Amino acid sequence: MMPLTSTSDTPPPSESKHSSEAGGSRLIRLMLHLALLLPVPLLTWFILAQMQPFSMEAFRLGGKRIIAQQFYTMGEGRKALSIWLPMAKAGDAESQVMAGHILLKGMKVPRLPKQAVELYRRAALQDNMHGQFNYGAQLLKGLHVPRDIKAGLTLIRRAAEKGHISAQQELALLHYLPNDMVPKHDAVAFHWATKLAAKKHRRGTLLLGMLYLEGRGVEINIPKGLSLLNKASEAGSMEATLILAQFHFNGAEGRPPNKKKAFHYFEKAAQKNHLQSLYMTGAMLVSGQGVATNLERGTELLKRAIAGGSKEARKVLDHVMQQQISKQNQSTQ
Repeated sequence: MMPLTSTSDTPPPSESKHSSEAGGSRLIRLMLHLALLLPVPLLTWFILAQMQPFSMEAFRLGGKRIIAQQFYTMGEGRKALSIWLPMAKAGDAESQVMAGHILLKGMKVPRLPKQAVELYRRAALQDNMHGQFNYGAQLLKGLHVPRDIKAGLTLIRRAAEKGHISAQQELALLHYLPNDMVPKHDAVAFHWATKLAAKKHRRGTLLLGMLYLEGRGVEINIPKGLSLLNKASEAGSMEATLILAQFHFNGAEGRPPNKKKAFHYFEKAAQKNHLQSLYMTGAMLVSGQGVATNLERGTELLKRAIAGGSKEARKVLDHVMQQQISKQNQSTQ
């Protein structure tokens, strides 16, 4: 009997090695050529595709998604939609979500919110966490679909349990802030804020800090709360910066004011042109609170606050000018 695999179909060892080396060389040359031509995401996709068991369908879909994402990032909604919409109609959940985003925003295409919400719904039915969150948010608020708070919360919880950050933030805030959808529940807010803070999520870290400061859902812990708020501030949270500034300026929970720290945070916010902080930083500089008196710099900041419409800054600056005039009059006598 003839062998199942003919020896004529299998090259000798030396020939097989030569063929393999030649193929490897061709692949390396192709990758080097592509490195000069392709954007990094497309090149990464191509290289990873060589490392995985080959699937033409997965290869094709992966490439299309990356190209569509490139268009989306560039703000070319129409071009991205031309790729995502056919895949969405074919049942691809990720494409349904992304096509929904474009139609909801009207990104260089007519705005079609009802069609967008329907795409979110289809993705949610496939247990896609992005579809669950986006469709759940629409149901929760009754946007472009009849309001259904219970169904919306259920979907958002499912997305949050899968690790969807926006869903976790939504649940944390819903249970922390007064609203007409769910009663306040500090323990639930603390649960989701803790998960967000563990991911170094700025808003989640801020919320967790507030929960510790207020003793809501957890035993009150001022140092822990301040530390978390400082982390949120360092991550760019203006809200956390202002809370820290006010906390240290006024003192709270039996702690005396710390004007030096208050000035630090007000000045930080003023550097981002926050109107109230421009006023507070200027006022502290001209009065020497928490910082050495600096009339020139303080006056400059007060003028900027006045230009932004601060009436308080106008009063302080008028007072400073009156003091200067009074001093000049005394020195000439």
